[in-house]
Amino acid sequence: MASAAPAAAPAFFINSNSQQDLFVQAIDTPDAVVRIAGNVDLDLTGRESLPVAAGVQILSDRSTTTGQ
Repeated sequence: MASAAPAAAPAFFINSNSQQDLFVQAIDTPDAVVRIAGNVDLDLTGRESLPVAAGVQILSDRSTTTGQ
């Protein structure tokens, strides 16, 4: 008996400072992988307490150091 291949996780790419609506949609999608470019400054002012769906991964290539 053959089993079905698992469905690929929905993927979202945030690469612009103006993609707040896409980010909100992405984190509301169960099991989504949300990748944010390291140079993005995503202003979510006024959008406090955003729900994050189960299994969502939010990833970025931003360094944890500030180069000080």
